[in-house]
Amino acid sequence: MLHSKYYKKETNEDKKTSAAFENLMLLPDNVFWPIFRTSCFDAPNLPFQSGKLISYDFWPHWDRTGTDHANYVEPDSFLEFEAFNVIIEGRQALVYKCIWLSLLTSVDKYAKELDNTALPGYDASATRR
Repeated sequence: MLHSKYYKKETNEDKKTSAAFENLMLLPDNVFWPIFRTSCFDAPNLPFQSGKLISYDFWPHWDRTGTDHANYVEPDSFLEFEAFNVIIEGRQALVYKCIWLSLLTSVDKYAKELDNTALPGYDASATRR
């Protein structure tokens, strides 16, 4: 919950996101991903191997341009692995009641941010698998 305190997040799902992922990220990469993967309802469609966890960010602020967000797009967590990236959006409701539009907007915004990244030898399409 240190990240939720640091970022001054007071909602219940933010504290739970912080508490769960702070502890999971203490595990070695080859242990973290299998636990995370098998806990997802869509596990059969997720890759078996993630590679190393390169970086993570709690509640990143992404530009809102092209969305209906008032200030910015803010997923709960963003994980960058060697093989792919993961956007996490926690909800307090049951899975079938989740509001997926928020997550899809975050994914779309992330794709736009990738397109705006200009680094030598960087292929944004490789991230979207």
